[in-house]
Amino acid sequence: MNIGRNTFPYKKLRNPNSIFIAEKNKSYLFSEFNSLVNSYSEYLKQLGIKRRNRIAILSGNNSAFIFLIFAAWKLNAIPVPLNIKSSRKEITELLNFTKPKYIFYDEENRKFSSIKGFHFRIIPPQRANTSENTQLDIRFDKEQTAVIIFTSGSTAKPKGVEITFNNLLQSAKIGNRILAHKEGDAWLASLPFYHIGGFSIITRSFIYGAKIVLPSSLSAKNIKHELDSNQVSHLSLVSAQLKRITEENIKPNKGQRITLIGGGFTDSSIIDRAIKLGWKIHRVYGSTEVTSFAAIMKYDKRKKEATGKAINPNKIFVVEGGKKLKPLEVGEIIVRSPIVFKRYFKNISETRKKIKVGFLYTGDIGYLDKNGFLYIEARRTDLIVSGGENIIPNQVETQLKKHPLITDAFVFPLADEEWGQIAAAAIATKNNLRLSEKDLKNFLKKHLANYKIPKKFFFMKELPRNQLGKVQKDKLIAQVTKNI
Repeated sequence: MNIGRNTFPYKKLRNPNSIFIAEKNKSYLFSEFNSLVNSYSEYLKQLGIKRRNRIAILSGNNSAFIFLIFAAWKLNAIPVPLNIKSSRKEITELLNFTKPKYIFYDEENRKFSSIKGFHFRIIPPQRANTSENTQLDIRFDKEQTAVIIFTSGSTAKPKGVEITFNNLLQSAKIGNRILAHKEGDAWLASLPFYHIGGFSIITRSFIYGAKIVLPSSLSAKNIKHELDSNQVSHLSLVSAQLKRITEENIKPNKGQRITLIGGGFTDSSIIDRAIKLGWKIHRVYGSTEVTSFAAIMKYDKRKKEATGKAINPNKIFVVEGGKKLKPLEVGEIIVRSPIVFKRYFKNISETRKKIKVGFLYTGDIGYLDKNGFLYIEARRTDLIVSGGENIIPNQVETQLKKHPLITDAFVFPLADEEWGQIAAAAIATKNNLRLSEKDLKNFLKKHLANYKIPKKFFFMKELPRNQLGKVQKDKLIAQVTKNI
C-alpha cells in the first residue's frame, strides 16, 4: 500500500550542538549527523546499492553501525543486522536465506568475511564534511520495510521479522507516553543493536533528541562509569545484567529515571534488591514482533509477577479457541497495535499463523487481572530465554542427536537466578554410556553459538514419551531434577 512519501520525523532540537552519540573518547553532534550519514550513503551508492537491496551488518554497538543504518534508509535499502554471537555455520545459513547485496562488518567481526559466495566490505572510517549542518532528509513509505531483525521461533528455520517505518515511529511515539523523553536525556546502549531492544534505542534517541551512550564493554564497572560520566537517564537491561549490578551494589546516578527490564523471566528478588539501591525499574512485555514492547509497568511489590499493562492504543487480550477470556482465565496472549510487525521474511505460512484479523497471536500463555495487568505463565513453551538471548530447543536437540552415541535428546529450560533461564539437556545414549560434559560441549561448539549450548546435562536410560511419541515434559523434568 502506497500512502505517500514521508520524511523521518524527529524532535526539533533546542540545541543542534548537543551530542547525539558518545563513544569512548569521541562524540558526534546532532548538527553533524547529516554529513556523517551522507558520507556512508555515497559509499553505498558507489557500491551499487539501490532501493530494496538488502545489506547485512555484522557489527558490535558502535557509531558506524548507526551511520550505516541511516545511510541505507537514505537509499531506501533494507538493513539486516545479524547476531554476531552466532556461529559461522549459522551466519552462513542466514546469508544464504536473505541474500544481501553486501555484508558490512567491523574489525572485531572480520572472521566472518572469509565465508565464500558473498560480497563483504569492512565498515569504512568517517570522512565527512561536518560543515553540513542541515537536517537529515530520509523519505519513505510508512508501510515500507525499514529493517529485518531475526528472532527465534518454534522451528529451527530462521525467522526474519520485517519491521516497517510506521512500526518504528509508532513504537517510539507510544513508548514515549511512559518514557517521557526531555532535553538532556541519554540512553545507555546496554543491549545489542541486532536485537529489537537495542535497535529501538537508536530510533527513540534520534526522534526525541536524546544522546546514545556507547559503552566500551557491558561489565558492571563500565556501566557504572557511563552512568555517572554521561548522566544516563534511560537504559534497558536483562536479568543477568541487573543481577551483576545488584551484586556490585551499584547505585544509579541522580538523573536515572527509567530502567526497562525485559528479555524473559527475572527473579523478583533481584528487582527488589535493585529497588533498594535506588533503581527506577519498569517491567516490559514485548518481542521483536511488536517492535520492542507492548506493555509496561512501574515495578510494584504488590504485583511482583505482573509484567506490564498495555499502553494506549495497544490492546492486549487473552483468548482460548477464538473466544476472549475473562480476567484471571489463562489462555493465549494476543496483541492489536500499529507496532505489530509487517510479516516474516519469506515465510507466508508463519505470518498467517501469527497475524489473524489484525491481531498478533503471540503463542505466549498468560492472563490479565481485573485491572488489565498482564501475567505470563509461559513464554512460548518451545523457547528458552537465557540472559536476553533466545534459544530454540529443537535446534539444539537436532545437533545433539547427530552425536554417534546419542540416541535421544530433549532440551528444556531451568530457572536460574543469574541468567533468568538456562538450557538443560536430557539425553539417552547407546548402552547407557555416560559422556563427559566437556566432550558434549566441544561437539556442540562445532555447530552452535556458545550461548545455545546447554549448561547442564542429564543422562537417562529412556526419555518418557506418550503414545504419540511426544516427550512428556513435566514428567521428564521432575525425574531429572529431583536430586538437584
